[in-house]
Amino acid sequence: MSFRAASLRRSRAGLLVLLAALLVAGCSGIPGGGPVQDVSKPTDQVNPQAPVTPDAGMTPEAIVRGFIYAAARISLAGSRASAYAAPSQYLTARAAQTWQSKPSSVVVLPDQFRIDPSPTDPTALTIFAPIQGRLDPDKAYHLSYGIDYKVTVHLVKDNGQWRIADPPAELLIRHVDFSSVFSVRTLYFLNADQSVVVPDRRYLINGGTPDNKVRTLINLLLQGPAGVLDGAAQSELTGGSLRTNPTTDASGVTVVDLKGIDLPTTTDRNALAAQIVWTLSPDAGQISINVNGAPLDSHLLVYTASTVESFSPDRVPGTGAVASDPYFINDTGGVVDLLTKKALFGGVGTGSQYVVSAAMSAATGTLAAVSNVRNTQGGTGQQLLIGRPLAFQQSVPALQATTLTQPSFSRSGDEVWVVQNGGGKNPEIYQVSTSRTSSAGTGSGTGTASRAKVGSTGLAGKGQVTAFVLSPDGVRVAVVAGGKLYIGAIAGPLNGAKTGTTNSASTDDPNALTVTNLQELRGDLASVGPVAFQSANELMVVSASLPGYRSIKELKVDGSDLTQVTTDSQYGDVTSLAVSAVNSTATAPTDSSQTAPAWVYITLGQPGALGPVLKLQGSLSEGKWVSADPTVPMAASLFFPN
Repeated sequence: MSFRAASLRRSRAGLLVLLAALLVAGCSGIPGGGPVQDVSKPTDQVNPQAPVTPDAGMTPEAIVRGFIYAAARISLAGSRASAYAAPSQYLTARAAQTWQSKPSSVVVLPDQFRIDPSPTDPTALTIFAPIQGRLDPDKAYHLSYGIDYKVTVHLVKDNGQWRIADPPAELLIRHVDFSSVFSVRTLYFLNADQSVVVPDRRYLINGGTPDNKVRTLINLLLQGPAGVLDGAAQSELTGGSLRTNPTTDASGVTVVDLKGIDLPTTTDRNALAAQIVWTLSPDAGQISINVNGAPLDSHLLVYTASTVESFSPDRVPGTGAVASDPYFINDTGGVVDLLTKKALFGGVGTGSQYVVSAAMSAATGTLAAVSNVRNTQGGTGQQLLIGRPLAFQQSVPALQATTLTQPSFSRSGDEVWVVQNGGGKNPEIYQVSTSRTSSAGTGSGTGTASRAKVGSTGLAGKGQVTAFVLSPDGVRVAVVAGGKLYIGAIAGPLNGAKTGTTNSASTDDPNALTVTNLQELRGDLASVGPVAFQSANELMVVSASLPGYRSIKELKVDGSDLTQVTTDSQYGDVTSLAVSAVNSTATAPTDSSQTAPAWVYITLGQPGALGPVLKLQGSLSEGKWVSADPTVPMAASLFFPN
């Protein structure tokens, strides 16, 4: 999704915004995208297309360059043995026989790279470039920043022509060629209680028969989750294998036949079906699943997407009406419905408790609010308030600290998560129960909130923690620390499901939760501010395109497909971001005065200060920012129920 500015503003500020957007758009749609790298050799400024096969008399440098360019012609359209035939033609016969069977991984190079001949050996050439990304054997993509790739290859005469005798173990492919050779597919694993599927993006070589594609996907499921989900997401396929290769019968039903899997309960069997059906859709519309020689469910011989729809990671749990309106915090610290202009019940609405940030559960309507307080020593701090103002219940204190991040609710709404003292050396994550903070129907809080400290050693040393957000499926977590964006996962008790891996971040307490596999998501995002999950597979993040100016980017949870969101009519720094609790293909909440969905709202100004509220009118790439409502006063913060 490339960015096109809808209008060219005449002011210097407008030109800077447009330039920033175009720079980011240059990397949209391709994993690891980034600006063109500087090169030191004039010959690298020209990228002549390599011939389909090596020409006679090509120089050693041309052979090495052709080897890299030929990766653009990898395909599974023919036999698996011929998938890597194009780059193999630049190798000696002996090297090709070994290398093309299975390169260990894929390294994505910038479109321009260096090939340096050795000053002492004309047959030795060094390939040098900053790595854009890496595709591991498990097909998971990892972005790379600040890491250089350097390998020396040697060429010899083979039948009178120069060929590479010792190719790198990896497949080298240019950034511009990656998206034409590889297509993203999403595997699905499970959350802790096996009720929701969790997306895990992988990249497969294009081509191949439908049955071979199904076999590849099932084998990847059998290997288990990768990246930040390793040891956190669960799988019912752990320890199993394919009993026979997948086939599609004459009626169009794809048959998946597994063995070595123990499924003692109906919950286990339903969870396994969800993993397989979500992973194979939409390629396989009807799926028959056999395990250990018998149908998975004798009463349900064919599964479809509708059969396992309830496992959707973006579905709000519950059957009743859910909270969906956007809210803002006004100049007096009160929480107000942005559409109806009505303040919430109690002190959180009147401003007497002076709310500075808040969140609401889309499933239950429970509100969690951070308010400023004075401690007994006369200093200032913050407290977490929890209540149900939509049910006319007061919000009561549940946690107190020097600072607290904006709360983030679990999928069910039963817990809310915050980071306390995020500016200290050892930030602490707390999971706070929402079920014991108030008595239903009484209008006042009488319970005592239970809370559990979450393992958070990965946050130490990363700088001030300013945001902590749970994904809709409840497994991933996005963290902003030191102005950088990190992604991790919540690991804990398995509740009967299986991971197939050992959680290295576990503690002595078998019931303890911990944030594990925390890693920087993209190194090219600066001055990161608010972040929100648009869906279980997508993030929206506020970051600087130019020093002092922050706008919104959309990206996938593996850091790929970074896209600049429109900045048309955005005339200041984005300081608050609210995204509705629906995915990008669902019907977004609207108010009666608009004709286009408005499911993204922002405030502009300075962090912590009041600013105007804008809503997105139109698409992410070509829409424009308009006033949310002329009658809405300046706001300090925004949020949608999540």
